[in-house]
Amino acid sequence: MGKLYNFLLGLALGFGLYHALSHYSMVNSADGLQLVPKQVPRLSEIYVDVRDFKPVDWADHPELILDLQKAGKQKVLQDAAVEAVNDAVGRGLDKILPPAQPAEN
Repeated sequence: MGKLYNFLLGLALGFGLYHALSHYSMVNSADGLQLVPKQVPRLSEIYVDVRDFKPVDWADHPELILDLQKAGKQKVLQDAAVEAVNDAVGRGLDKILPPAQPAEN
């Protein structure tokens, strides 16, 4: 009876883990780790670190964008957009303005 119990327990745990992984994404953002429900069950995007995402990276994860919007976590997307604009402006200013020279006494 012990072997059957262990098998059934393992089966239940395995199914529970599969269900959790296919229905939720763990998103690591500037605000910390967040659990986001997936709109369509899938085993992709189980864990996604979006702290350094560029617009090209977001284009590779359209399902994650929809999941974040449906979950009411637009702040993650807004923070990424602000960071992308700041990076672009910083690169543009670096090209236009000369580097700062240290002041001589």
